[in-house]
Amino acid sequence: MFDNRKVRFAKMKLIGEAKNYWREVEDCLEMRGKLPITDWIKMKQNLQEKYLPQSYRNKLLDQWNNLRQGNKTINEYIT
Repeated sequence: MFDNRKVRFAKMKLIGEAKNYWREVEDCLEMRGKLPITDWIKMKQNLQEKYLPQSYRNKLLDQWNNLRQGNKTINEYIT
């Protein structure tokens, strides 16, 4: 799927505070004379920065590092 279609679809699915936040992002870009975000990765990063705390990312990294396949770490298992 093309990035701009993903962004349009995601915008349609936003609700509540996230929808209001995204409108503010778009309004701010428009006031500055910049183009709206149509790149999926940029949209995803923007929403993650707003709604995904760093502690959650750290927790996921810890979980990844502690995954085991039998008595092997995930890195040993992949190798």
